[in-house]
Amino acid sequence: DAKDNDEKPVRVSVSSRKISYEKIKHYIEDLKKHLDACEVETKELKDGDIDFLILEDFNTKGLEGDNLVSFFERDNITNKNNTSKSGGSHGIGKIIFYEASKIKTFFGFSIFNEKNKLKEKLRGTCDLKTHKIGETEYKEDGTLHLNEKEDIDFFKHNLFSRKNKEKGFSVAIPLTKENDIELIKEDFLQECYYPISNKKLRIEINNKVIDDNSLL
Repeated sequence: DAKDNDEKPVRVSVSSRKISYEKIKHYIEDLKKHLDACEVETKELKDGDIDFLILEDFNTKGLEGDNLVSFFERDNITNKNNTSKSGGSHGIGKIIFYEASKIKTFFGFSIFNEKNKLKEKLRGTCDLKTHKIGETEYKEDGTLHLNEKEDIDFFKHNLFSRKNKEKGFSVAIPLTKENDIELIKEDFLQECYYPISNKKLRIEINNKVIDDNSLL
């Protein structure tokens, strides 16, 4: 999402977390019947720890308004136009989050400013395929709205590092196919060399900092 303060670099944090299935099942258990209907393996969704890959950005404006709705509920459209200086991928960029998860699922949490007040929005989303459970047909994508304070507090306490009301966006991806942080670091170094060296971007991977001083 958009940078908030030009005088400071955007900070991106990448980390891994483990949480017991017993703790997280309230948010995942109802999804299992849909995964089964789509023949997605669910054997890891049982007693034991669930691995999450956590991606967060700071000094950004957070996803808000139509951008927030579009991110979770629409595909192949964009609010940007040809005259905009901004990029955009018509909603395709988020596919990488689905594809990274063995169960095609992720949770997104945004803190943004609305009418001079900070707002918090938390949602879960999955991208499966059209399927039937009994006689009921379901479309391929689903969104779980989680805006109760207890839900937000649960995710902030157990998964995200955005403890205080600091604007930006956080993503938690369960059961990632590839959770090698070193590979993610290589990608950042290759793709983001220029903004890092130009003091526009700071990366923190498991609390190790990559900035213009440590880049080389």
